[in-house]
Amino acid sequence: GILTDVELAELRYSGRSAAALRGFKAIYSGIIFNSIVMGWVMLAMLKIMLAVFGWPKEIAIIVAVVIAGSYAILSGLWGVVMTDFIQFIVAMFGSIMLACIAVSKVGGMAALTTKVTELHGPQVLNFFPDRGSVWMPPFLFFVYMGIQWWAAHNVDGGGPGMPIGRPTGCL
Repeated sequence: GILTDVELAELRYSGRSAAALRGFKAIYSGIIFNSIVMGWVMLAMLKIMLAVFGWPKEIAIIVAVVIAGSYAILSGLWGVVMTDFIQFIVAMFGSIMLACIAVSKVGGMAALTTKVTELHGPQVLNFFPDRGSVWMPPFLFFVYMGIQWWAAHNVDGGGPGMPIGRPTGCL
């Protein structure tokens, strides 16, 4: 069966040009694109470790490489699912902790609500936006386009929805 968009293109178009496309896509996605992504993920890990732990840069790099290397060692689909699941848990835990700390630092939800209302008016906290707003049509357009892009970025399972798609697919 067909597993990737590149396999579909090669079957649909066939010939040497389709094989060349598949080779280019393998090099581009497998080496160039993945190297850039790993680089920015490692840089993000380094910046977070420097800010949170205050470690020396060299120690933070070593820890980041060990963490990334440990993830890379877990191979196969099960390894991919588990590393994505772990990243999802870490991201959710970190997001919740950050939200709790931020709300605590501003003096609680009541203080946050009061300050936001003072700065931007009470309408900014409405759950449903004003239907008569001039921003409603472009907002709805971008929401629709964002969902379409997320859902069809890479039909083979890649794209921005991939990290949550794999763990929830195992349920």
